[in-house]
Amino acid sequence: MRRAASLTWLSFITGMTVMASELAASRLVVPSFGSGTSSGERLP
Repeated sequence: MRRAASLTWLSFITGMTVMASELAASRLVVPSFGSGTSSGERLP
């Protein structure tokens, strides 16, 4: 029982962390990369 509960809890935590990391990457990393590339291209 304890092992199953711990496994489900770990899987839930890992899933939540993955979702949060994906959201953060899609919201912060992508825009920052776009702005960086555009600014880099504009600057000589």
